[in-house]
Amino acid sequence: MLRFEWNGLRMDDHVLVHDPRSAELTLTRGVVASVDTHKGHPNRVGIRVGGHSSGAAVLWPSHLAVHSDPVARSGACWRCAGLA
Repeated sequence: MLRFEWNGLRMDDHVLVHDPRSAELTLTRGVVASVDTHKGHPNRVGIRVGGHSSGAAVLWPSHLAVHSDPVARSGACWRCAGLA
């Protein structure tokens, strides 16, 4: 995700995130749960994966590990290419 898209994320936006908890970096659906804004720097964005169940977790990924949902094919993703 490009930095301007990353900084434009808001609570409850739907995204796809490469899950760092899996060795395959599986592309997982998530919802923006928290946004910490920092003027002049990229925002910190927490993404809830796993829904509202007891297995849910909040990840704090890099903007390079996140895609908009639905995926915009504006750029190549080496993680997605490796999964194909």
